[in-house]
Amino acid sequence: MEPLRSVAAYPTNREGWVRTVLLGGLLVFASVLLVPLVLVYGYVVHAIRTTLQGSAEPPAFGNWRQLFVDGLRALVIFLIFLLVPAFVVVLTAVTFESALVSLAEAGDPGAATGGLVAGFALSGVLTVLFTYVAAAAVVNFVREERFAAAFDLRMLRRIVLNREYALAWLTALVVLFVASFVGLIPLVGWLLAPFASFYALVVAGHLWSIGVSAALDSREQAAPARGERPAA
Repeated sequence: MEPLRSVAAYPTNREGWVRTVLLGGLLVFASVLLVPLVLVYGYVVHAIRTTLQGSAEPPAFGNWRQLFVDGLRALVIFLIFLLVPAFVVVLTAVTFESALVSLAEAGDPGAATGGLVAGFALSGVLTVLFTYVAAAAVVNFVREERFAAAFDLRMLRRIVLNREYALAWLTALVVLFVASFVGLIPLVGWLLAPFASFYALVVAGHLWSIGVSAALDSREQAAPARGERPAA
């Protein structure tokens, strides 16, 4: 994987990067309107594409229609993969409500609380796992330029079980986690948070691409090695 300093500086590798980050931050700020959020996802998709093509420069904002289409597809992929943990959350809430009534009548409401904690803990673990797979799915969709490629289970298995991809994904998670702390700084942090979030998302997309490329390259290099036979 690239040195961390180089990865972290990726969004600045293009002339006019400040304008790009400012525009991206404004879109994040307005993401409650949904369309700006889709455009942010679209930009991340374009950053993934340029990384897969071997470019060290991030893309510029442009071709808004394509940004919207690509962003919508990426957002749908993430949402599909997060259906399972979302289902667990809903099931936990419904079960808790029913169990609380029954156990309250029996004089033991604490058991229902324990089930609630366990249910939400399970949903948290599933959210992390499915987000891990979803990032690989989005990159594979971009790599093959086919929406169905996001659900190619054989290819996803090759990627997510690879150490290089796991390392890249964990690094991206740390970057996103650190960026989230900017919003905790009073006043100045509140203003900078959308721009820090956009910057971190672009770095994350870059890292996902690096991880997927490394995972597939290592598999392709290993396959011929396994097929080689010693000389007679």
